[in-house]
Amino acid sequence: PAFTDCVAAVPVKIQRKKAGGGWKTVGNTVTDDTGAYAKKVKNKPGKQKFRALAPKVSLGDPVTDVCLKAKSATRSA
Repeated sequence: PAFTDCVAAVPVKIQRKKAGGGWKTVGNTVTDDTGAYAKKVKNKPGKQKFRALAPKVSLGDPVTDVCLKAKSATRSA
């Protein structure tokens, strides 16, 4: 699903790619009511790759929306 399918106070982990592979969480934030989020993190010298990860959540009662552990595109900074 598109990352913006996860809206309204969904927790988001900001992750940085590790040199040896894998990802390390470097910050946390939540989405606003449009699915947008922003978080500043310390960036080590050199080019780094980042992504955002939202958990699987069910929204609404009864459930009308499900965020299926969405991942953003990887971005270099």
